[in-house]
Amino acid sequence: MKLSSLLNSDLIIFQDSLKNRNEAIDILAEMISKHLDREIKKEIIITAVEEREQLADTTLGNGICIPHARIADFQDIIIAAMVLETPLEEPDRKIKMIFLILTSKTSSNLYLQTLSSIAQIASDTELADRLLRSGNPDSFISVISDSGIKVKKEITVENIMNKCFISVKPETTVKEVIDIFVREKLTFVPVADKDGSFKGEVHLIDIIASGLPDYARMIGNMNFLSSIEPFEEMLRHEDSIPVKNIMKMPPHRIHPSTPVVELALRLTETCRKCITVEKDGKIEGVVSLSDILNKLLRA
Repeated sequence: MKLSSLLNSDLIIFQDSLKNRNEAIDILAEMISKHLDREIKKEIIITAVEEREQLADTTLGNGICIPHARIADFQDIIIAAMVLETPLEEPDRKIKMIFLILTSKTSSNLYLQTLSSIAQIASDTELADRLLRSGNPDSFISVISDSGIKVKKEITVENIMNKCFISVKPETTVKEVIDIFVREKLTFVPVADKDGSFKGEVHLIDIIASGLPDYARMIGNMNFLSSIEPFEEMLRHEDSIPVKNIMKMPPHRIHPSTPVVELALRLTETCRKCITVEKDGKIEGVVSLSDILNKLLRA
């Protein structure tokens, strides 16, 4: 199904300027409520959207933001769009286009795939520019139709994975990885060689385990050791131990086309928080339980 098939020219507006984002939400909520013959009051829409906005920012690239919400007793999906002729100035960014999306409390597939499809617009500068120059609702829909962007039926890892990630090389030292973990607030990094081929993963737990002596697994009571004695040997040599000595391949291979349900199963059955996404031996991204939480359960 094409994304353009979900758009209605009555719900697309070209606005000269705005005072703030709340004004945009107010205008778009009024348009939707009126389009639905007041089946849903504007105030209900605004409250639901504002609650979702407080959970996480909905701004994407190219000056596009997608405030959205799930509405009780509403069994459909509806999109209203606003193009700003004068960008809305916000701290460190300019908002040029706003898509307000509403759906039911229980709908997931179509809703999330719609969000994903609009995110494609935000990652395509040329397409975003054509929409900004479209001039009227019918042309706006035509531009999206011509783009061929589709709303897929199945939610896959590709829809929720992070394509911006930090990776290290097999020769990277344990010290360097620990520094990355501290600096970037990470507990995991994929490992790739110089041509980008996926070689394994290093988790914080792997580094901690490498600092424990072999006999620790055979002795139940470690009270006779001082507080950091088991890690002293590892810390003395952390700048000369390459991660290839401790990295591991994940127990399951995750492809961008892997269904999210399968991903959730793999993560929960192995008690993992994150995993590398790979395609043809190359790293495509990383995905975590947090992505399932923020982009699925609380999308």
